[in-house]
Amino acid sequence: DIGKTAFPGPAWGSKSLLWSASADRPAGSSVAVVMGGIVVPAGEDWYATELMAFRGSTHSTASVVTFLDDSTTIGTIAITSSLAGVAGSTTPTATPGEYAGLRIASGSTVTIEVLDGASTLVSANWQFWMYGYPRFVSSTRSE
Repeated sequence: DIGKTAFPGPAWGSKSLLWSASADRPAGSSVAVVMGGIVVPAGEDWYATELMAFRGSTHSTASVVTFLDDSTTIGTIAITSSLAGVAGSTTPTATPGEYAGLRIASGSTVTIEVLDGASTLVSANWQFWMYGYPRFVSSTRSE
């Protein structure tokens, strides 16, 4: 157990990887395909500061990656190249009162969707990252 964070915000430089996901080549269509999901653990809120995506294959220039918090868009990345090995990133708007980081509440479901603009298979070899910092919140687990 890492214990409680006693200060109101992150220590300078405490930003880290909150979550990563990858998907090889899921079947898709012209509708968004869910590539991964996670529930924010009890006892902490997440503050997302950067969202990143990487596509390892060649494909449509119309790929759009959307990060969602309980079905609400928190960031969108447009992949505008048809080449392999293309990455993109976005910085979510900070929650009011925060210097950096969009709050994702404890228990929220975070998902990643890809819309490829093609009616065939979704492009291959996707990787996704969410960077930011966790913050302690009172929970039902032992504190």
